[in-house]
Amino acid sequence: LTVDYELGQRVYLLTGLEINTKGGEWKLYELKASINQVYLQLPIHVGYKFEITESTKLVLHAGPYLAYGIGGKSKLEFEGQEEKEDTFGSDGLKKFDVGIGLDFGVEFNQMCLGLGYDLGLYNISGEEESAKNRNFYLSIGYKF
Repeated sequence: LTVDYELGQRVYLLTGLEINTKGGEWKLYELKASINQVYLQLPIHVGYKFEITESTKLVLHAGPYLAYGIGGKSKLEFEGQEEKEDTFGSDGLKKFDVGIGLDFGVEFNQMCLGLGYDLGLYNISGEEESAKNRNFYLSIGYKF
């Protein structure tokens, strides 16, 4: 659920609360791992709407986001053994994430379609190595 606050004739502030899933899979020799993260995310984006027709607009917005991990599962497989655990458990990822996002989309009357990218700036790994979220996404919405 997001909200556009009009700041000027075509400039707006986009914010709200989103539920986002992120994750990935990788394999290294006999080790296979997959991770699924579920975040409650707050974007704070400034955007611009290019009016094509009265009912069609191209939209572009960018800015920071704050996210908090609310769920997810991780799975490790090694030599036929499988281990599952909570993604944000005591040995898992850090729950807090912060980053920047960019979205390009189209508004048709009250329907919205967007394609975006989020780049995490915070190391979410509980270990010494660095792990940061990177996420392409597709959004579909309806404006009330």
